[in-house]
Amino acid sequence: MNAAQLLEMFSERGIGIWPDGDLLRLKPKSKLDNRLLEEVRAHKPELLSLLNGEWPQECLDYAKRFQNAAARLYPLLGKTVRTSRGRGRLLQVLGRAAAVALEGKDDVTYLPWQEVNPVISGRKKRWENDRHNRHTVTTDASTRLPAT
Repeated sequence: MNAAQLLEMFSERGIGIWPDGDLLRLKPKSKLDNRLLEEVRAHKPELLSLLNGEWPQECLDYAKRFQNAAARLYPLLGKTVRTSRGRGRLLQVLGRAAAVALEGKDDVTYLPWQEVNPVISGRKKRWENDRHNRHTVTTDASTRLPAT
């Protein structure tokens, strides 16, 4: 079993997992057995990497606050995200999946929440600009429009 499969299994079993610095927090403990704990220990670096990655601090704070790794997507609702199938707008976060309107598609795609990541553009995180609604796109020298 690899780290991504562990995350999927935790989601299916209703086990919350979130990073807390160099530690992994799991809840509820009643759903954990020795075999699962050994798997977590064996894959701890990969799990921390998957859960932390290039995530904005606000997203990591949500995961910690709600004691659920999928909660890191909450600040990205309505924002452009990166998925295994391309970019799209995050519409909804469900228990095991996330609803994304992919660019160039007319319907909503449901993906495992682990496949949804923030869009990082250059050194500045685009979502931060979107969050404050200050991001602007210059179309020519005289016209400035708010970004969508």
